[in-house]
Amino acid sequence: MRSPSWDGHLHYVQALLRETAIGAVTRGWPIVPGTYPAGTGDRWCGRHGASEATGLGPLDTQWQNRAITTWDQAHTTWSRRRYGVLLVCGRGVDVLELPTPLATAALPALGTPGVAGPVVALPSARWLLLVASGPGLLPPMRSWPAITYRGPGHWVPLPPTDLGSTWAGWHRAPEPGAALPASDVVQRVIIAALGGGDLP
Repeated sequence: MRSPSWDGHLHYVQALLRETAIGAVTRGWPIVPGTYPAGTGDRWCGRHGASEATGLGPLDTQWQNRAITTWDQAHTTWSRRRYGVLLVCGRGVDVLELPTPLATAALPALGTPGVAGPVVALPSARWLLLVASGPGLLPPMRSWPAITYRGPGHWVPLPPTDLGSTWAGWHRAPEPGAALPASDVVQRVIIAALGGGDLP
């Protein structure tokens, strides 16, 4: 039997996730609900057609065509369960995924207006830089295997999505009313900051 304090904690987490979901759609970011840990062992819950699944992922196999984009949808969905909040990439928002050491080395240069954007920190020593959707990696970056571009067909967790043993967190939270920086601009700044070679 769960204690009242644990139930209160779960309700608080669900409220935070609902706030994140509503904030995302308010900014025009498409999202989908994700699985969530059952709280014991490695059991995950929420996926359609099963009482449990392993690992974080979208509930629906057709998630790319069923993104949530309105306040009502977000509020209703995240009022049901403490679903993970998964950002659908390639529909206005893309993600540059960098190892934490590279991201921290480039971060000072990414703090200027027009370049500074939201940054998600993952416990796997990876940071996610949110950018406006673009054409993908610039040629100099394509030779850097440590950097991944998340565009169409990808999703990433938004804080405070539960990753199992820990949570995704904001290193730099979205600023109210701020537009996402252009993907190519951010990439050029990273390349210059890290000495990545000539730009096209």
